[in-house]
Amino acid sequence: MIRRLIGLSLTDLFVIAAVSLTFAATYFSQTGTRSAGPSPATHATIARELGVTPEQLETAARLVPPPPRGSHPSDAERNSTRYRLASALNVPVQKLDAVMQRHRPPRD
Repeated sequence: MIRRLIGLSLTDLFVIAAVSLTFAATYFSQTGTRSAGPSPATHATIARELGVTPEQLETAARLVPPPPRGSHPSDAERNSTRYRLASALNVPVQKLDAVMQRHRPPRD
């Protein structure tokens, strides 16, 4: 009956359904809810532990943004980002590493 109405076999409908579900799963896995960064309270705590103001931390984060989520920067890129952020905040890299390690978000 369905074949006469739309000209497709049951196999065709299953293939269409499978492709649609695959597309939806792929799309929503890439555009799902993502963390917008630390909460304002955590942001203030990180700034306080670094010895800077929240505004200074925000400015430095804009100047030295983290790598895109899901990317895999090389060790050299990761080190470059650490040193540039520490320089922008005028804090030692070791202090930045210690504070960021304490406030590292959970991995996906």
